[in-house]
Amino acid sequence: MGISFPWVAAWLFLLLGECPTSYGQTLPPAQQLTILAPHLSLQEKDVRFFEATGKFDWEQVHLKFALFAEKPDRTALRVLDSKDNTPILWASGRAFMFYDPLADELVLGKGVPFFQFRMEKAGPEAEEDDLGKEKLTLGFGISTGGKTTASGLTLGLKSFWMNVQDIPEVRPGEGGTLLLQGRTPKGGRIIAHIDPLRAAGPYKKFELFMPGAGKESFFTLNGIAVNQPLKPGWFEFPKRFLLDSGLRIRQIEPGEGPGFPLDMGRLVRAILARMAIHGGDEIKPLVEKMY
Repeated sequence: MGISFPWVAAWLFLLLGECPTSYGQTLPPAQQLTILAPHLSLQEKDVRFFEATGKFDWEQVHLKFALFAEKPDRTALRVLDSKDNTPILWASGRAFMFYDPLADELVLGKGVPFFQFRMEKAGPEAEEDDLGKEKLTLGFGISTGGKTTASGLTLGLKSFWMNVQDIPEVRPGEGGTLLLQGRTPKGGRIIAHIDPLRAAGPYKKFELFMPGAGKESFFTLNGIAVNQPLKPGWFEFPKRFLLDSGLRIRQIEPGEGPGFPLDMGRLVRAILARMAIHGGDEIKPLVEKMY
């Protein structure tokens, strides 16, 4: 596949202005890089395919994930325990599998995956002091009532640069990439790893850091690729393999969906429960409280 025209057009337009002619010799202004940030959703007319892998590390919770999307409405999501790569959630083809460690069973059902990652203004549910302020929206799970998957997976990287504290800083990175670093109003850090002429899209990696945190990010997107054809196997659901595996399985019928919400909260509890079951003594009081 060739380089996406909209990104190259924006890049060349800025280069032909008053900006430096080569980012290898002179680092470009931050505006040249923030304008390249994508909004990845199948509802975007210029996005035909996209994929991303990543990780979520917050206190004792460590997850890996991968998501895939192809027009008009094919999506897939996988969430694994980083410790031993045990699949916690696997969804594609309007079917999902969820591993429930407390019941020691696999739950199979019908539904479509969602993954939302963006900055947006806090709504009426926020505390009074936070109304109208930017907040991080990060959540994933299964929707059992959705009729379409086109809006289920959304990575709104562009939204993060709309309300940073100061002008982001540009620094050289490894392998000819550029690092764009900014700070959120609450003091968190954002670092984007960018190659403006990359065929799979300029943004290669995107990291978020807690305020006062060290070198380790709590959320990382990598393996970001846009408008590159995906392998058909990414959208296959291993239902027959699961049914033949000998594992304990509970199948959820469509009518049971409203009574079986499956979102990030339930997935996190599943991870903490697995840690407690496998000897994480410091986790047990927290798991007991949650359940």
